[in-house]
Amino acid sequence: MTDKNIKVRFPPSPTGEWHFGNIRTFVFNYLFAKKNGGEIVMRFEDTDIARNKPGSDILQLELLKKMGMDFDEGPYYQSQRKDIYKNELQRLIDNGTAYEAEENQAGTGKLIRIKNPKKDIVWNDLIKGEITIASDSFKDEKGNFDFIIARSINDPLYHFTVVVDDWLMGITHVLRGEDHVTSTPRQMVIFEALGAPVPLFGHLPTILSSENKKKLGKRNGAIPVREYLDQTYLPDAILNMISLLGWNPGGDQEIFTRKELIEKFSLEKVQKSPAIFNASKLDWLNKEHMKLLGDEVFAKEIKDRLSKRFTNESIIEKLIPSIKERIVKWLDIDTMLEAGEFDFAFKSPSFDKQMLICDERMRKGTEVTDETVSNHLKNIVTKLETIPEEKFDAETVKTTLWDYATENGRGIVLWAMRIALSGREKSPDPFQISAIIGKTETTVRLTNASKL
Repeated sequence: MTDKNIKVRFPPSPTGEWHFGNIRTFVFNYLFAKKNGGEIVMRFEDTDIARNKPGSDILQLELLKKMGMDFDEGPYYQSQRKDIYKNELQRLIDNGTAYEAEENQAGTGKLIRIKNPKKDIVWNDLIKGEITIASDSFKDEKGNFDFIIARSINDPLYHFTVVVDDWLMGITHVLRGEDHVTSTPRQMVIFEALGAPVPLFGHLPTILSSENKKKLGKRNGAIPVREYLDQTYLPDAILNMISLLGWNPGGDQEIFTRKELIEKFSLEKVQKSPAIFNASKLDWLNKEHMKLLGDEVFAKEIKDRLSKRFTNESIIEKLIPSIKERIVKWLDIDTMLEAGEFDFAFKSPSFDKQMLICDERMRKGTEVTDETVSNHLKNIVTKLETIPEEKFDAETVKTTLWDYATENGRGIVLWAMRIALSGREKSPDPFQISAIIGKTETTVRLTNASKL
C-alpha cells in the first residue's frame, strides 16, 4: 500500500461520548494524514445493536466540529453495508477459503469459519517494530483452528467487516490502540483470503490515569472531552494535551499550536510505553494557550463576563492583570464572580475582626494581639500616604511596605492588610488590591480596620 496516497480511518462505535482515550486515536490519525497530505475516513461500527446508544454518533461528530477537526470521507455506517459483507462472505465460501460450520447458538444459521493457513503471521508494526504471532494461537476452547468470521451469512463479525471496509475504502495505514494487536493477525488472514492488499499497522500505547495507573476509560473516571469544552478549556489546548499522550518530538517544547503539531508529528516519535493522562497538566497547557490568544482577547473575555454584574469600567480594567494571573480557563472567572471574589474592588468589605489575625503557621510562634494588628495597619497607612497619587501602583506599594513587613513578619503584616482591603482569605495580593481600588479607598479601609 506504500505506493498509494496515505488514507487512514477512524471507526468508533456509537456507544457513548468520547474521553481522551477514545479521541486520541482520531487525533493521531488526523495529524498523520494532515502531515502527509493524506485523507481520513470516518466510519461508525454500529452493527452491535445492543451496545449502540441512540444519538451517540451525532454527539461524536459534533465534538469533532467543536475541536476544529474534520475528515475527508464519510461518515459511513456499517449497518448500511450489510449486503456488501454478505456478498464477500459468499465469495469466500464459493472459492473455498471459508465454509459454513456448525449451527450458531441462536439457531439463526450456521457459523462461518475461515480456513487457518497455519503459519506465522508477521508484520512490521509502525510503532512496536516486528511482531510475529502464530496462527495456531487462533485455536478456540473446542480445539478449532479455523476462526469464526460470521455468526451466519447475514451476521458478520467485527474482524470481517473491518477488513472488508478497510479494503474497499482503500485504507493504507491502520493506526489504533495496542489492545488491537491480537486482532491484527486474524485480520491479515482475512485480507489474504479476500485477495486484498494489506495496510500498514501501527498500534498506539495505552493511556493510563495518573491517579491509579490503570487504563483510562469510562470505568476508571475518564471524563468526556465535551465536558472539558463545556468548562471552557480551549480546543487547541485539549488537542495539545491529547497529542502528548504517547508522542513527543524530542526537546523541551510542550506548547504546540495546531499548525506546529501537524508539521512535527511523526509515527517515529510515538512511544511504545504507556502514556499518562494528568488533568493538572491540561490546566497548565490551557493557561499557556490562553496567553497565546493575546492581551486583547483576554481583556475582552474578562470585561464581557464582569460587566454582567459590575458597571465601573475603569475598575474592571484594573482587575484584568490579577484575573489573568489567577485563572486557568474562562469559566474560572464566572466561578470567582459567583463567589464574590471581585466584590472588594467595588465596595468596602465587611468582616469579623478575628480574620485580621493570621493563623499560627504564618505567625511562626509570635504572639499577635489586637493592638499589634491595629498598630501595623496604622503604620501601613502612614507609609502609603507618602506615595504620590499618580505613582500609586502595585510595585510602588510593595516597595514602600516590603522592608516594614519583613521586619515585623510578612505573614502577620500582609495578612492583616489583605483582609482589611478585601475581607477575603483568597484574593489578589494586597499590593494589587491597593492599585485597583486606589490610594484614597485603600487608606480608608486600612484605617477603618485598625479601629476594629
